[in-house]
Order: sequence, then structure tokens, then C-alpha cells
Amino acid sequence: MYEMRGPLYAALTRLGVQVRGVTRMDALLLSKKQAASALGISIRSIEYMLANGRLEGRRLGRRRLVTRRSVERLARADVPTMSPPR
Repeated sequence: MYEMRGPLYAALTRLGVQVRGVTRMDALLLSKKQAASALGISIRSIEYMLANGRLEGRRLGRRRLVTRRSVERLARADVPTMSPPR
């Protein structure tokens, strides 16, 4: 297991996402499981985002891998949140 460092880690921790059990985050391509763990979502959600173009992926043999850049872009994206009641 490798320790996660770099801009993705910084972006995720600023967003309050706990990252655990992620390996090789400095790689250019991540497995769907690694991407899901880094973003704190399900593998099925990763598959859905790959299908609709929110995440970029590459085929390597039979494996579908997610580009680190697209995971970072999604982590940094402005996500609308609910405003507190007045």
C-alpha cells in the first residue's frame, strides 16, 4: 500500500473526504474501485459517470480505468449544496 499524496489528496481533504485504502494515487489511471474510494461514492456511480461522460476512462485489456485528471476535476467541481433554512 502506498501513501496518498499530491494535489488530489489535498483537494479531497479540503472537501472533507476521508481517503483510506487507496493505492497508487500518483498513477495516471485509477481502477474504478480506487476512484470510488477516493471520491467516497460507489463503484456503480463511477460506472454511471463513465457512461454519461462526467469521468474520462480508458480501456486497458478488459479493464476500464478512470483518468486521475477527471477524478481531480470532479473533486474540485462546485457542487450545489442546500442552504441553511432562514
